[in-house]
This record gives sequence, structure tokens and C-alpha cells, in this order.
Amino acid sequence: MKRCEKCGVQFSGDLDRCPLCQAELSGDASPAVFPRNEVRKSGAIALAVLAFATGACLLVMLFLGHLLQLPGDTVVTVCVGLVVNYLFVRNILTHTPDFLRVVARYFLVLLAIAAIWFLVSRNPVVTTFVIPGICLVALVFDAVLVAVFRGTFVSGYAKYLLFDVVLGLIPLALVALGLATWDVPANVSALTASVLLLALLVLHRDRELTRDGLVAMLWPQADPRTGTKSFYRLWGELAAILSVDGECPYLVRDHQRCHLNAALCTSDVMEFEELIRALLFGLAGGSTGWEEMLRQVQESFDGELLPAERRNETVVAFRRRYATELVDALVAASGRLRSFGELQGALWCAREALRRDRTREDGYAALMEAQLAVGQRAGALDTFLACRGYLADELGLDPSPQIMALHQRLIDGWGEFRGKGELLRG
Repeated sequence: MKRCEKCGVQFSGDLDRCPLCQAELSGDASPAVFPRNEVRKSGAIALAVLAFATGACLLVMLFLGHLLQLPGDTVVTVCVGLVVNYLFVRNILTHTPDFLRVVARYFLVLLAIAAIWFLVSRNPVVTTFVIPGICLVALVFDAVLVAVFRGTFVSGYAKYLLFDVVLGLIPLALVALGLATWDVPANVSALTASVLLLALLVLHRDRELTRDGLVAMLWPQADPRTGTKSFYRLWGELAAILSVDGECPYLVRDHQRCHLNAALCTSDVMEFEELIRALLFGLAGGSTGWEEMLRQVQESFDGELLPAERRNETVVAFRRRYATELVDALVAASGRLRSFGELQGALWCAREALRRDRTREDGYAALMEAQLAVGQRAGALDTFLACRGYLADELGLDPSPQIMALHQRLIDGWGEFRGKGELLRG
């Protein structure tokens, strides 16, 4: 059976990729438990119909352009718009994103078509009215959804919000370049983009969670009504435990939104995040204090986040994220320390990174670099062999070019060392 190393799941049949994470499967294929479904998917039929309709429209447009002697720029613009629309709709049919994501993307497609239209026709109507109009409609659409969904929409569609805010300022550039004949639509679009950006910064300056989001995290299998009752009971008990003079200043709940008052609370999670930032960015100027940071890593944060909680998906996701971030920070700290001449610190940070996660190829590379820097050539060779053995035995892969370059450097340095020894003996 084939196996996904990332998910740890085995699959029968002749699948090439994991249906859960899309990673490549390893191993030999085995006969599927169920027979292959020979019925064509409706998506394939829809793609065929879309391709036929787009091709037919292109042929009709070319025929009408020739028959009616239409301007060449008009024909080209329509044809390009049809092709772009085909690619976009095909992407929708293939990946089936949700409706709001489709609409947010379609505004970007319309802007791309409008830009192509202007490049082909040089019509100032496009830069004066069409592009600012599309930007304004997109911004109004985003503002309505932010008002309705608030944090849910912001967290789920952040990149589209950012795109629309940035693109909403582009009409000002068109006016500055003299490509627009009337600046009012451009100014309205830019003003709307600025107001929306200000609203996002003010309304979402704290990390908040919705009540429904917390219910889904704590009781994922419960129905909404039961989960909501359990949430209010748990919130009341927690507020009573943390109350001071009959009030709880630490927990803040406004209608359906909840958050922790970070100004009044501290936790080992906050200390961990500060340590990560220090490892990533604080090792500068020669006086690094790496001994204290490494001691803190090994003593205060040697274990996992909430190790007793194994069923809550949110806790599990944070546990994996923090473990990965700590190894990232240790690898980065090793390289930074090596650049400052703190070779012993670079060596210890690399060893700690590899101790925590032996699957990280960049951890092997950092340790080899540090060992070569302090003259531990035998140790560097052992690290290379361990890396190569893991990759070959567990993943069926060869070492990366970076690892191979370090190995070549090790071999070259060893040859120079042996050559000098022979000259001394001679």
C-alpha cells in the first residue's frame, strides 16, 4: 500500500498524491478495495462545455470583426477578456472555492481585463471611469462584509482585503500620470480605501475570537445550542474564579466577541514568543546572551505545549506551530551566532535544534556549518552520514545541494589537511 509520510495514513489503489494534504505518496500501489468509478464527473463535463463555449465565442468575435470591420483593438480586447474569463471560471470549477472567495477574485480579474483593454485601446474612459469604478465597487463589497462578518471575514480573506485596499489607491497614480481626464472617481476610490484601512486597524487592533469560534474549538462535536450553553456556563465559572472585588478585569466579552485583556495578564506562552523573537532578532553586536537563552530553552521550554491535551485540534495545531517555530529560531540563531564569531553558541544552538527535530534538513546543515567552523571535521562527517541515512531510509530522498556542498567542503578541507601533513613528513 502507498503511504503519506506527512499524514501517516496508508492508501490502497493507484493514487499518486494524498487526498488529505496533496503530498506525494511513497511505496508500492496495491489493489483498491472498491472498484474504480467509471462515471465521468460533472466537473469534467462542465470544463468541456466551458472550453467549447469560450472557443465558439472567440470564433464568433473574430468573424464579426472581419464582417463588420470592427477596430482591431476592440476585437483583441474582447478575445483576451474571453480567455481570462475562461481561465478564471476553469479555476473555480477545478478547485471549487467558496462564493465570497470567488467574488473577491473576480474583482481582480475585472481589473486585469480593464488594464489589458487600456493597453490595447489607450481609451481614457478606462482609466477615468472603469478602473476607479471597479475598485470602488470592490471596496464597498469588502466594507459590507467586514461590517457583517467582522473578524471572521478579516481572518479568512485578509489577502483579498489587502489587494483591494492597495488597488483602491492606484487610480491616484493614474491621475498623477495624466492617464485620467477627471480625478473625482480616483479620489473617491482612494478615500474609500483609506477609510477601510483605518477601520481595519482600529476595529481589529486586538486579537479577538467570536463566541461561535470558541464553541467550535472547545466542543467541535456539539450542536450550536448545547455548545453555546456550555460556553456561557464555563465563561461564568472562569470569571468567578478570576474575579476581583466582584468583577473580572481579565476576561472581556462584548456581545459575541471575547478576548483576554493582555495588559493585565502574562503567561509562559508570552515568554516563549519573546524568546523566539530574541533568538531570531536579538543576537547582535557580539554580546548576545545566548547562554541564558539556551538555558531557558532547555529548562523552561523543554516540553510540549499542554502535553495532556491530545484531542483539541486548536491546541494540537498551536503545539505543532510552536515546536516548528522554536526549531526555526534555533537554526537562525546558530547562523547568526556563527556570523558574529560566537562559534560555541552556534554549535550548541544547532545541536539543540536537531535534538528537537531530526527531520529538519536545515538543522543538519546548521550543525555541519558549526562543526566545520570549530574544526570538528569528524563530527561534521557523522552529521552528514546521519542526514543522508535518514533521508534515504525514511523518505527515499537524496541530500539537498546545500548539504552536498558542505560535504564537498569537508572533503576538500580534509584533502588539504592530509596534503600538508605529507609535506611536513617529507
